[in-house]
Amino acid sequence: MLRATEMAGFAGAALAGIAYIPQISHLARQHCAAGISRSAFGVWLAASLLVITRAIAIHATVFIALGVVQVLATAIICVYAKVYEGSYCESHLPIALSSGRAQSQTGSWSLGEVRESEPSMLR
Repeated sequence: MLRATEMAGFAGAALAGIAYIPQISHLARQHCAAGISRSAFGVWLAASLLVITRAIAIHATVFIALGVVQVLATAIICVYAKVYEGSYCESHLPIALSSGRAQSQTGSWSLGEVRESEPSMLR
Protein backbone atom coordinates (compact mmCIF):
# COMPACT_ATOMS: atom_id res chain seq x y z
CA MET A 1 0.00 0.00 0.00
CA LEU A 2 1.33 3.42 -0.94
CA ARG A 3 1.78 6.05 1.72
CA ALA A 4 0.26 9.49 1.24
CA THR A 5 3.68 10.96 0.53
CA GLU A 6 4.37 8.33 -2.13
CA MET A 7 1.02 9.04 -3.78
CA ALA A 8 1.85 12.74 -3.71
CA GLY A 9 5.21 12.00 -5.29
CA PHE A 10 3.67 9.97 -8.12
CA ALA A 11 1.09 12.72 -8.63
CA GLY A 12 3.94 15.22 -8.88
CA ALA A 13 5.73 13.03 -11.43
CA ALA A 14 2.53 12.81 -13.47
CA LEU A 15 2.05 16.57 -13.22
CA ALA A 16 5.61 17.08 -14.49
CA GLY A 17 4.79 14.94 -17.50
CA ILE A 18 1.57 16.85 -18.15
CA ALA A 19 3.51 20.12 -18.00
CA TYR A 20 5.59 19.04 -21.03
CA ILE A 21 2.55 18.33 -23.23
CA PRO A 22 2.02 21.90 -24.54
CA GLN A 23 5.68 22.27 -25.55
CA ILE A 24 5.91 18.88 -27.24
CA SER A 25 2.53 19.37 -28.91
CA HIS A 26 3.54 22.76 -30.30
CA LEU A 27 6.82 21.38 -31.64
CA ALA A 28 5.15 18.36 -33.24
CA ARG A 29 2.03 20.00 -34.65
CA GLN A 30 3.32 23.42 -35.66
CA HIS A 31 6.90 22.39 -36.49
CA CYS A 32 7.98 25.45 -34.52
CA ALA A 33 11.23 25.47 -32.55
CA ALA A 34 11.07 29.16 -31.61
CA GLY A 35 12.51 29.83 -28.17
CA ILE A 36 13.84 26.30 -27.67
CA SER A 37 17.41 26.16 -26.43
CA ARG A 38 18.78 22.82 -27.57
CA SER A 39 21.84 23.23 -25.38
CA ALA A 40 19.72 23.90 -22.29
CA PHE A 41 17.51 20.88 -22.97
CA GLY A 42 20.62 18.81 -23.68
CA VAL A 43 22.03 19.69 -20.26
CA TRP A 44 18.63 19.01 -18.70
CA LEU A 45 18.60 15.59 -20.38
CA ALA A 46 22.09 14.78 -19.06
CA ALA A 47 21.08 15.90 -15.56
CA SER A 48 17.94 13.77 -15.70
CA LEU A 49 19.96 10.72 -16.74
CA LEU A 50 22.33 11.23 -13.80
CA VAL A 51 19.48 11.65 -11.31
CA ILE A 52 17.56 8.63 -12.59
CA THR A 53 20.76 6.57 -12.31
CA ARG A 54 20.91 7.39 -8.60
CA ALA A 55 17.17 6.80 -8.16
CA ILE A 56 17.50 3.34 -9.67
CA ALA A 57 20.51 2.55 -7.47
CA ILE A 58 18.60 3.35 -4.28
CA HIS A 59 15.27 1.91 -5.52
CA ALA A 60 13.44 5.22 -5.12
CA THR A 61 10.33 4.44 -7.16
CA VAL A 62 8.88 7.96 -7.11
CA PHE A 63 12.13 9.45 -8.39
CA ILE A 64 12.50 6.68 -10.96
CA ALA A 65 9.04 7.59 -12.28
CA LEU A 66 9.94 11.28 -12.32
CA GLY A 67 13.24 10.49 -14.03
CA VAL A 68 11.54 8.47 -16.76
CA VAL A 69 9.16 11.38 -17.42
CA GLN A 70 12.04 13.87 -17.50
CA VAL A 71 14.27 11.76 -19.75
CA LEU A 72 11.53 10.95 -22.25
CA ALA A 73 10.14 14.48 -22.44
CA THR A 74 13.50 16.23 -22.74
CA ALA A 75 14.72 13.70 -25.31
CA ILE A 76 11.59 14.25 -27.42
CA ILE A 77 12.02 18.02 -27.18
CA CYS A 78 15.71 17.77 -28.14
CA VAL A 79 14.90 15.68 -31.21
CA TYR A 80 12.04 17.90 -32.38
CA ALA A 81 14.07 21.06 -31.72
CA LYS A 82 16.84 19.71 -33.97
CA VAL A 83 14.44 18.55 -36.69
CA TYR A 84 12.57 21.89 -36.74
CA GLU A 85 15.56 24.15 -36.08
CA GLY A 86 15.00 27.49 -37.81
CA SER A 87 11.32 26.75 -38.37
CA TYR A 88 8.60 28.98 -36.93
CA CYS A 89 4.84 28.89 -36.67
CA GLU A 90 3.03 32.00 -37.81
CA SER A 91 2.66 33.42 -34.30
CA HIS A 92 6.40 33.06 -33.56
CA LEU A 93 7.72 34.23 -36.93
CA PRO A 94 10.23 37.04 -36.38
CA ILE A 95 8.77 40.32 -37.66
CA ALA A 96 11.83 41.15 -39.77
CA LEU A 97 11.47 37.83 -41.59
CA SER A 98 7.69 37.67 -41.95
CA SER A 99 7.42 39.32 -45.35
CA GLY A 100 8.39 37.23 -48.32
CA ARG A 101 8.83 33.89 -46.58
CA ALA A 102 7.20 30.76 -47.92
CA GLN A 103 4.73 28.92 -45.73
CA SER A 104 4.77 25.12 -45.73
CA GLN A 105 1.71 22.87 -45.78
CA THR A 106 1.87 22.50 -41.99
CA GLY A 107 1.59 26.25 -41.50
CA SER A 108 5.18 26.55 -40.30
CA TRP A 109 7.68 28.96 -41.77
CA SER A 110 11.30 28.14 -42.42
CA LEU A 111 14.25 30.45 -42.83
CA GLY A 112 15.38 28.31 -45.75
CA GLU A 113 12.17 28.74 -47.74
CA VAL A 114 12.23 31.97 -49.75
CA ARG A 115 9.87 33.26 -52.42
CA GLU A 116 11.34 34.26 -55.75
CA SER A 117 9.72 37.72 -55.47
CA GLU A 118 11.61 38.43 -52.26
CA PRO A 119 14.12 41.28 -52.43
CA SER A 120 17.66 39.97 -52.72
CA MET A 121 18.81 41.72 -49.54
CA LEU A 122 16.56 39.38 -47.50
CA ARG A 123 17.94 36.20 -49.07
